[in-house]
Amino acid sequence: MPGSSSTTWRRRCSRATPIPTPRPTRCWRTCSEAGRRGHDFGTSGGPAWESSVAIPKVARVSGVGGGARLLVGHDLSFDVEGRRVLDSVSLRAEPGRMLAVTGTSGSGKTTLLSLVGGLARPAAGEATYDGGPVTTKQGEPLPTTGFVLQSYGLVATLTAAENVAVALRGRGAAATEATDRALEALARVGVDELADRLISELSGGQLQRVAVARALVVGADVVLADEPTSELDETNRDVVVAQLRLEANRGAVVLVATHDPAVAEECDDELHLVDGRVEQMQAPPPPPEPGHEHDAFMRPVTDPGRP
Repeated sequence: MPGSSSTTWRRRCSRATPIPTPRPTRCWRTCSEAGRRGHDFGTSGGPAWESSVAIPKVARVSGVGGGARLLVGHDLSFDVEGRRVLDSVSLRAEPGRMLAVTGTSGSGKTTLLSLVGGLARPAAGEATYDGGPVTTKQGEPLPTTGFVLQSYGLVATLTAAENVAVALRGRGAAATEATDRALEALARVGVDELADRLISELSGGQLQRVAVARALVVGADVVLADEPTSELDETNRDVVVAQLRLEANRGAVVLVATHDPAVAEECDDELHLVDGRVEQMQAPPPPPEPGHEHDAFMRPVTDPGRP
């Protein structure tokens, strides 16, 4: 209920399940057998999955706190033409984990991602990454942040590969390296065969996967994906979600705005928005004590957007 100060968490299981290539084999859905002896529960970030394509490398973050690179939003508010569309929303996103931001259309999901990513300035509150601002001194988003935009943000007169490569060229990569890594990123989401096609020639689902590839290619410390699967069928949706999981596994902070319950279930934590305010949060329990790996742990998660 709006104004509630606590909620429950969902537990994920590590039971292997068949999934489409190139998605790795692991179940992150809610497990009805949670708590049963013999069930192996996943820890923060999950295992080090293997992939047939190269994954950009960044320094892995071990644990949280004590210097971990947290993405934090504190009492964030945003106004549009005098109307408050986001109202005192707070979040704390950890490296190695996926946070789902859920809610209906117009609930404030895109606005929240824009604020914590430095694409917009809040009317009140503050967003920080690793203890500092989420923008450069010039007011631009940090180069260590990767975006998947609802509008895709692709250049119609460039090819799919060129649209992905430009993200690296803007960060100083040589042309050959940028092209090679762009092709690898496109392969990760299954559209490498479209590398030489103009953006204007692609379907909505193809455009969406190219936009995801552009966010993946830079090896970002923070990945902000706004409805990254809205145009995809179930198979391609699962491939994209698996690639976002790989980003979290290598130590990135991953936020996914979605209205798809299946996508939210694949994330570790969830923040649910209603009319620009936090209605509830869901998070997993703390690690179990040795010898009690299969006990059921429950803890309330205080809604940081409420007093």
